[in-house]
Amino acid sequence: MQSKTKIMDFRFENYKISIERLKKINIILFFLCFYLFYNDYLILNVIDNITYRKILLFSHVVIFILSILYLLLYKFLLVKFSKSNFQKGCLFIYFYITIAVVLGMVISINGFNVLPNINAYILVIFFLCAFLPVQKLPLWIIMISLHGIFFMELTSYKEVIKPIIVFQVNSTVAVIVSLAFHHIFYSYRKKEFENISKIREQEVVLKALFEMNPFPLLISKVKDGKVIMVNKELEEAYGIPDEKLENTTDEFLYINNQERLRIINILSNSGKIKNLIMEGKTKKNKKKWTLLNAKLINVGGEECVLSGSLDVTKLKEIESELKTKAYIDPLTKILNREKGREQLDRLYKNIQKFKSTMTICFIDVDNLKSVNDTYGHKEGDILITRIAKAIDENLEQGDVFYRYAGDEFILGFCNKNKMESEVLLKNIQDQLVKEYQNDFSFGLSEYLGNNLSLDELIKIADEDMYIRKKIKKSSKKSLQ
Repeated sequence: MQSKTKIMDFRFENYKISIERLKKINIILFFLCFYLFYNDYLILNVIDNITYRKILLFSHVVIFILSILYLLLYKFLLVKFSKSNFQKGCLFIYFYITIAVVLGMVISINGFNVLPNINAYILVIFFLCAFLPVQKLPLWIIMISLHGIFFMELTSYKEVIKPIIVFQVNSTVAVIVSLAFHHIFYSYRKKEFENISKIREQEVVLKALFEMNPFPLLISKVKDGKVIMVNKELEEAYGIPDEKLENTTDEFLYINNQERLRIINILSNSGKIKNLIMEGKTKKNKKKWTLLNAKLINVGGEECVLSGSLDVTKLKEIESELKTKAYIDPLTKILNREKGREQLDRLYKNIQKFKSTMTICFIDVDNLKSVNDTYGHKEGDILITRIAKAIDENLEQGDVFYRYAGDEFILGFCNKNKMESEVLLKNIQDQLVKEYQNDFSFGLSEYLGNNLSLDELIKIADEDMYIRKKIKKSSKKSLQ
């Protein structure tokens, strides 16, 4: 490890692990001692060697007292020693290891008085090396030093037990193997700690980037939408206080649950979403538009969605306004010539496809020049607007009405024949004459499944309009 701080962090974490594991070991020893006492007083009564029994009982009593003392000191060892002074707590662990090894030596050597074996010594050595991730150097010093004493003590029994060398070799091999295991486990823990430290550092960096991102960001679970993390921008955008995150789902991001399911389905298929404009809602449940970027990620082994949303409501409003300006006539507020012709073409094709009825009407405002000359162009505009509005208000869904040029309009009636269309237009004329003394002329052509093109139908309607207009003018002159 490069950093001294990281080394200290690693050792402190090992200290806490050792304290926890020793607690579990001492709980087991505490209850095991009752069996050992039972064994000392009842079963071992058959052994005549009083010294052996006393030493064994004394060892068991010491184990019992040590287990109780440790369990009483456990909280103190865990809370008292922090990262800055945990080395003092480590001294206690090394002392505990020393006492444990000595007890294993005493019990094993004592066994030579009855049945020669070193099982207790080997078990203690192995379990301490395998389960306690303490520093290697202090542990090795303790183990090698005490084993030297144990080795020399075994030598004193060479006259009593002839193959004593077997026990010396076995115990030495046991120490070497146990220390090797400790080295492997310690190195593995060190590598694991380094990896975890790198992950934590990356998490800190990612969290900082997450918080610093100028766009609202959110991490939520796929299965239930539960929010895991949001940044300040999202809190402000949707009004979600940090203290309420535990009980919050990502439903506020979507207009309804069906929209959320649609987004999750897209993510399940492609893994990510880029620049998707979707309808959403504000913290006051008002309609808004958001630009969504999302990606499936794994957080703590659970599938989650990282979502970045940008409020584009104003842009959508500008876009809508531009679209409106692009196909709406600014004076009459009906379709302009380009958009109107596009929709009329679509209507004509549908009529041909489904073999329905369609009537084309060519409309011209009466007396516009006279109004402009007498009252001005402003009044002329009012006249055009009034007639367009009167006609538009009487149309049905599917009909197409647009301003063709100046005071001329084209109207496409869907599923109306020529007679029905004429009745409707004459009613509108009567209403305008009655209320405003305004009028318009119109001509009609009907699509009857013939081979006439749309332009030909418009031309026929235009010609019909001029014929009707001449007749109307002639009628007025004759009345005068």
